[in-house]
Amino acid sequence: MLRAARCSKSLPARFAAGSSFHRCVQTALATVVVLLASLWIAQIAAAQFNKDNASAILYQEDLSNSNGLQFDGSARWSTEDPSTDQIAVRADIEIPKAGMAAQLWLRRNNDATLSASHTIEIALQFSADFPHDGAANVPGLLMRLGATQRGVPLKGRAEKVTTNVFLLDLSAVEIDMQSNLRLLKERDWIDIPIVYGDGRRAILAIEKGTPGKEAFAAAFAAWQQ
Repeated sequence: MLRAARCSKSLPARFAAGSSFHRCVQTALATVVVLLASLWIAQIAAAQFNKDNASAILYQEDLSNSNGLQFDGSARWSTEDPSTDQIAVRADIEIPKAGMAAQLWLRRNNDATLSASHTIEIALQFSADFPHDGAANVPGLLMRLGATQRGVPLKGRAEKVTTNVFLLDLSAVEIDMQSNLRLLKERDWIDIPIVYGDGRRAILAIEKGTPGKEAFAAAFAAWQQ
């Protein structure tokens, strides 16, 4: 105790416990701890977001730029009715800076009057100030192995159901169906070509990522395909 007292007396007054400098140091250290804790929480949240979401990219034609425009976004994959054979694969896509969102559903066709093995429904939403007058057409879908490779079209018939909602009936012809199933199972990216109301063109590219692959695997297992 005596030695500690001597030591504290030998310190300059500004370093002594209770001094304004000492209190300032304590406050700064407390602030650093809070900032580090906030950063740690943010990193955990970002890691969870990346775990639950995959990438989505909108490539958009631009007459003033030969390279076009690119807007990054995200896709959240899930399954609907997972406990039944009516299971559907769903993706919720957001491209905030382009003012676009979309939903995609892959379902097995159970309608005997419809000549299709599966259906893919695409619903597009646009912000009030979206400059291209919505979507006039979605002529089909393509599947890609990687982000930079060319896509292979799924075989089927595309139609517009209502404003900004489109349906792709996948071919029920056996050779086409096997080709489509192979593409849907093995390829990691889905390309949705879009023709806007003003004639401009775009491609909405969606990555499966881990959550997408899990959703597709669960659905095909339930369908026994």
